[in-house]
Amino acid sequence: MGQNSFTETALSKSGGIYIKTKDAKVFDRHGNFRFDVVYEGGVVSRIPLERLTAVGVLWDGHLISLYDAPRMMPWREALWYCRNLKLCGRETSLGTKEFWKKLLKSNCASALNALIVHLGGQAVKLNEWYWTIDANRLYAWAWILNLSCFYRYRVNGSLYVRPVALLCENV
Repeated sequence: MGQNSFTETALSKSGGIYIKTKDAKVFDRHGNFRFDVVYEGGVVSRIPLERLTAVGVLWDGHLISLYDAPRMMPWREALWYCRNLKLCGRETSLGTKEFWKKLLKSNCASALNALIVHLGGQAVKLNEWYWTIDANRLYAWAWILNLSCFYRYRVNGSLYVRPVALLCENV
């Protein structure tokens, strides 16, 4: 068994024993999610709620969408896309360079990505660039998960978009 998983042994109703494996990146030792999950209706829980539909994962006061935008797009179009997308009634954005930098430095990105996939979402692409909201007239900052770095791209180039909604400030 890999170091990222643990086993849970339990008695079945018939009295037999079965072993259930859970990904330790997704679950803590009590079987709860490692991060808060936001469900439809704004319900926030670390306990898996199978009857509700997950909307995203909460990290550092931001709700990270389970999905990328449906296609790559230029920066201004990405801004428009996010302004018109709501998560739990909140306007989304591309996320600031500081937010993504904090996430990439936190060593939580891999576990967050694993949880997003577990919830049925789309993994953040490891080797692709994503827009941030930070820009000037010609260039905008972009981030890449696999390299944990940033680069300035021309705003007319097309990159991936992972919408986030700010849920609480001063976290």
